[in-house]
Amino acid sequence: MNKKPSDSKAPKVQEEKVGIAIQQKPKIKTIKEIKNDKRKEVLLKGREQKVRAENYLQPEETKQSGYMDYNISDVLPYLDQQTKAKIFSLQLEYGPYSTNFTGNGVHLGICGRKGHIGILEWKTQKLINEFHVGEQCYGMHFFHTFKLFAVAQEKRLHIYDDKATDIHSLFDFPKPRQIDFLPYHFLLSVNCVESKPKLKYLDISTGELAAQHPLSSLTTTMIQNPYNAVIINGHVTGAITMWTPNMANAVVGLGFHKAAITGLAVTRDGKYLASSSEDGTLRFTDLRMMVEDTHMTMTGFSDVTSLNYSQRNLLAVGRGNIVEIFDEKLNKINVQRPGETHRDMITSCEFCPFEDFIAIGRYNGVSTIPIPGSGSAVIDTFENNIYESQKSYKESEIQKLLDKIPADMITLNPNLIGHVVEKDHLKIREEFLEGLKDEAAKTSKVKQHRREVLKKRMELFAPKTRAKPKRADKKKPQIKPIAERSALDLFR
Repeated sequence: MNKKPSDSKAPKVQEEKVGIAIQQKPKIKTIKEIKNDKRKEVLLKGREQKVRAENYLQPEETKQSGYMDYNISDVLPYLDQQTKAKIFSLQLEYGPYSTNFTGNGVHLGICGRKGHIGILEWKTQKLINEFHVGEQCYGMHFFHTFKLFAVAQEKRLHIYDDKATDIHSLFDFPKPRQIDFLPYHFLLSVNCVESKPKLKYLDISTGELAAQHPLSSLTTTMIQNPYNAVIINGHVTGAITMWTPNMANAVVGLGFHKAAITGLAVTRDGKYLASSSEDGTLRFTDLRMMVEDTHMTMTGFSDVTSLNYSQRNLLAVGRGNIVEIFDEKLNKINVQRPGETHRDMITSCEFCPFEDFIAIGRYNGVSTIPIPGSGSAVIDTFENNIYESQKSYKESEIQKLLDKIPADMITLNPNLIGHVVEKDHLKIREEFLEGLKDEAAKTSKVKQHRREVLKKRMELFAPKTRAKPKRADKKKPQIKPIAERSALDLFR
């Protein structure tokens, strides 16, 4: 009777042990592990979104080359009607041509070296106006809209409106060669070649000359850094200089190239500067450290005529009669040949804002070519409104004028403006004690000065006492000795 309960209990204990071995408690994750898991999820989602966003044209798997080399006729059958309407190629006689888009990318301006100026709505291919100025032109640049723009002509700088009216002829800007516009500061920067090369700033809101700086040598290109509004000049000597209106000398000077600069381009975030030279190199500079990134240097680019970055940091390199497109990692995406002949060389290239297109200026005309993935899809209508009407244009112009930033606030690091410098408590205490000592010394000097002033006033206003005249001393008769006396002395 005593064995049965022991036998019945034995298997139960084994079952419990088996159950304990199978059932394992879940591990409790620490806060660091949870954060790392969340970061991994975010990174994976970001990579997926980036892969989806990079809608570049990819070559077929059968092709060995890593980029697309195609013509417009090869792509046209696969495009929709709206995109087809934006593609055109103009054959013109007054080249070579340069191009410029407005801030919202709606209007395109073309400038021929022989004096041909034109404005058009390139999406609908509607010509707004065109005219000839009768002398050589070195470039044009829109202001905030297509209503006003500046043209660098042979003799001096001119400002026109959309009806081809010559509003201003600026004699203070003789022989302009490169121009650029700072929209947030209302400044027009001009490289002039007079007796000596100079960089001049014109405030278009007041019409005054904001600043002018002498240059060490002739310039070949000029661009602006969209991040901090610093003007970057490329010189004939191979030097690259950066300028601000409030500094008499160049803020930064770079000398990586050995020959004349042929092209400059800055990314939208202001981190990298791409520069090409006649020495055949394409170099990239980290503008945060002002150091050349030697790992990204490319050779064999001696025939480069133009560089330009898109809103999504695609780099367009115009060289010879082709335009090469590179991504952020400098992988060649595709090659375009806009000209009909090999003699139709590229003179300028510029990406259109908020559109997957690039405008190319050639010796014999202007072309627009689709570049998938180049434009940004994020549109800030308060800054650049692509659906702008006449009423909104007037309101935005007034608002921009009210929000104008002074020229003195242009610096290499715009984050320093409004920044509070934090100090140690010991330094603050020392400065406070020194201030107290200075105040005590000043007060002691003031008190001493007041005493001297009071003493002088007391002397001035004290009652004057008349001094008693001194009595005249009676002359005592002089008694002569007996030997010297005479008989007559008795009668005196």
